[in-house]
Amino acid sequence: LGQRVERRRLLELFLVTTACVVIILGVAFILYAVEKERRLSEQKSEFVANVSHELKTPLSLVRMFAELLLSGRVATEEKKREYLEIMMAESERLTALIENVLDFARVDRGRATFDLGPGDLSEIALRAVEIYRYRAEREGMEVEVLFPLDLPRATVDARAMELAVINLLDNALKYAKEGGRVIV
Repeated sequence: LGQRVERRRLLELFLVTTACVVIILGVAFILYAVEKERRLSEQKSEFVANVSHELKTPLSLVRMFAELLLSGRVATEEKKREYLEIMMAESERLTALIENVLDFARVDRGRATFDLGPGDLSEIALRAVEIYRYRAEREGMEVEVLFPLDLPRATVDARAMELAVINLLDNALKYAKEGGRVIV
């Protein structure tokens, strides 16, 4: 009877200990999941804030130059053409930003797709550089292109590659020192 009581006591002690370990592991897992969800929520909020800020810049420039053109305060045809080119570049940048957000949403939902086809990488990179050239000049940055223009054609998603180069340029312009140089 004493041995049965002792075995029963040990079994109950083991079960209580196991239950405590399971509870502690469960609480740790829940805390980890909550923290991970909190970080994800912060990242999404930061992403939305950054996207909003990034969308305002080209939109403000397009509006400013449109107002200048509409007011008739532009003296020469050369300046009008320059302002129209800036508006075009900034609208392309705005389009790229919006497509970037849509691509992010597709990736987030697990539905990212690529439209692969033959493409000219140097042409894609040059198009991205041209979109950012005015912004770089406005911020006192120099953008230099140093790659062979006779790169072989490749199978790529041209829009995705252009967005990748635009994102790299955007980051380089954001974090480079004023008066610096960005080399593509």
